[in-house]
Order: sequence, then C-alpha cells, then structure tokens
Amino acid sequence: MTSFISRETVFLFDLPKLGPLLTIDDFASHVGADCLVDANPQPIPLRLEEVLANPGEAWMERQPFTLVFSSPWEALLIEGLYQIRIDAGAAPVELYLMPINAPPGPRRLYQSVMN
Repeated sequence: MTSFISRETVFLFDLPKLGPLLTIDDFASHVGADCLVDANPQPIPLRLEEVLANPGEAWMERQPFTLVFSSPWEALLIEGLYQIRIDAGAAPVELYLMPINAPPGPRRLYQSVMN
C-alpha cells in the first residue's frame, strides 16, 4: 500500500501571535494594586493580592508563577478567560481565572497559574 504522506512531511502549524510571554516581573510591582476585569453585566474590581513563584525546570521558557486576586464578596466570577486591566493606561491582559475555595469573608479569592 502506498502512503500519500511522506515521512518528510511536517505537521506543524503557526501559533497565533499572542504577544510577549508574561513573566513574574510583569506583575510583581502591582501587588496590592486595584485592577478591573471585563465581566458581564458590568466590570468587577479585583485586587492583585500575591505573586507566587512556582518550581520550574531549567528548560522552561519562564519561571512558573501563580497570581492571586481578590474581589468583593458580593461579586462572583466563574472560572474562565477574562480581560483584566492592571494599569489604567495599559492594554488589558487575558488571564484564565479560577475561584479558590475559601470560607466566606470580606473578599473572594481567585488564582491564575502561569506555567
């Protein structure tokens, strides 16, 4: 049987242009800063609470890290991809936010993990 695909064929596709790779340094100076997340029906204020370095390997493009955000308790973001404006004049960053299971209190917690 003859194959129509040679062994030299490479099945690689161009990745979309996502912009520069975000690093821990892009967020470290914003700890404690208020942010705004683009949510429906209205934007929700967030605060960047922590930037945590995660263990990584030498071959990795960047040091893995976790961002911890909080919102007022009355606001609840479901897990998903959000546009977040960290600096008032800067372009928004797209982050995947996951709620962190925490007891009721004045603020809800969320995390975004970067590997």
